Amino acid sequence: MLDYNQFLQFIPQLAFLVFSRPPIDKSSLPSVESLRALVKQFEEATRGRGRSTALYDDPDQSGFADRELVAALD
Repeated sequence: MLDYNQFLQFIPQLAFLVFSRPPIDKSSLPSVESLRALVKQFEEATRGRGRSTALYDDPDQSGFADRELVAALD
């Protein structure tokens, strides 16, 4: 189990580890490219399972988000 702060640390570390060697080596690029590749991988896996990818297309329109809260936080 990860709490929220641990999750925030884990995801970048996972992205850097996964995309720092062949077949997809992004270690020479800015770190954000590894994060983008990880999110893209998540999206493709979700799409492959036949699930909705609306969260990846527009996170503000997700079904479980409180739009007023999102607007206030932005």
